[in-house]
Amino acid sequence: MDHQAFAQMLGNYGEFVGAIAVVFTLGYLAVQMRYSRQATEANTKSLRSVAHFESGKYWSEETIRLALSPDMASIVAAGFEDASRLDDNDRERLVAWYLQHMLIKDTLYHHYLDGVLPEEVWKAHELVTIGAIQSDAWLRVWEAGFIPVTEQFREYIEKLRKENPPTSWSFANKARVFDV
Repeated sequence: MDHQAFAQMLGNYGEFVGAIAVVFTLGYLAVQMRYSRQATEANTKSLRSVAHFESGKYWSEETIRLALSPDMASIVAAGFEDASRLDDNDRERLVAWYLQHMLIKDTLYHHYLDGVLPEEVWKAHELVTIGAIQSDAWLRVWEAGFIPVTEQFREYIEKLRKENPPTSWSFANKARVFDV
């Protein structure tokens, strides 16, 4: 066999081995992509689960705080009805409540926008948010700029305010839980 034929044979053999290597590489990459997709889906599911849990945790903690603090519950209730009945100290506590309430809603809103918090969970929070923004006291705090939320959430709240003008809305009246 001459030198040129031998070189041709080695070239053909190299192409054959290279083709097999490409097939194995593509197979390996396909398996890795599947594992990566599965890991991403598991991570997304985990993030959604955590966001859903945190959302429920916020509800629970707020309910417990108000249930265990009758004076704070009264302050919040009065704030929704007529904050002018509150003294200066209670109005400060009401502003602090509005602040923490809106900061939590801002965080949850962004979880919702990022696709982490399910829509049905966010819609429940949205209803409570609509109730909160119906209060004259809340409106004064909001317009005074005491609630440091993201610009995107601020725009969302303004949209909600336009879509839900002030009424005699209140949590107790809306729920009608105490009508006998």
